[in-house]
Amino acid sequence: MQERGGAVEWGPWLRLVHYWWPILLGWSVAIVSSAASGSPLSSAGLGVLLWGICGAYSLDRLLDPSYHRDPRWLRLTLTAGFLISSAACLPLIFRLPIGTAALVPALALAGLFYRRLKQYPATKTVLVPLVWVWAAVALPLADGSWFGWRAVLQPVSLPLAALIGAGCLLCDIKDADQDRRTGVKSLPVRVGVTRTIAIATALSILGAALAWLQHRTGLVIAALVLAGLGQWTSLLAAGPVGALLVDVVLTLPGLLIATHLV
Repeated sequence: MQERGGAVEWGPWLRLVHYWWPILLGWSVAIVSSAASGSPLSSAGLGVLLWGICGAYSLDRLLDPSYHRDPRWLRLTLTAGFLISSAACLPLIFRLPIGTAALVPALALAGLFYRRLKQYPATKTVLVPLVWVWAAVALPLADGSWFGWRAVLQPVSLPLAALIGAGCLLCDIKDADQDRRTGVKSLPVRVGVTRTIAIATALSILGAALAWLQHRTGLVIAALVLAGLGQWTSLLAAGPVGALLVDVVLTLPGLLIATHLV
């Protein structure tokens, strides 16, 4: 949405919200994992996670070939987000147990190679959910185990991975035409939008079932809403709006826990 005369341009603002909403999503996963484990959150670990997400998603956009089409203020905002996030993470890393801190370089490498790896269906379906859950569970809990393996092995990681995997697939719908033109082998390109939505819906239902067995009401609600949203193909294909709604749905469990509604 743009006001004539250029006074207000909602498109770039909406994209910025879309780029940075994963910060709230990371917070939500941390809240869910803390509630499931009964362990308090580490302020340093949570800080590294949230600043790291801001930096990684800002850098991903800055490296995008269409980056030059963004308004100057948006490019400067993303650049500032990356630089500030990088600077904020450094002192926090030294406050983490050494076993947890060992995870940070591995996550940094995953972020650097993300643009290349996300061209392959297996990356979006398996690697991205795995990295997301590992980072968002292990860093905030900071239990001191090497690479946070003990924290990640808690049962709630399974429904979290299923939901984030479903969300990644649904977010790919908006890029299907562009991916097809540029040769990116995303799942919607390989198997079609209809089958991709069916796989995402199956993952959502699997996540709901696993969460139900663990009595994680917030995750059940999010999974069912996500499965419903997956049937709204026209919205998912309509630019950042659909993808932003997917991220908002995935943020629901943490919000429900934080507000004591579940």
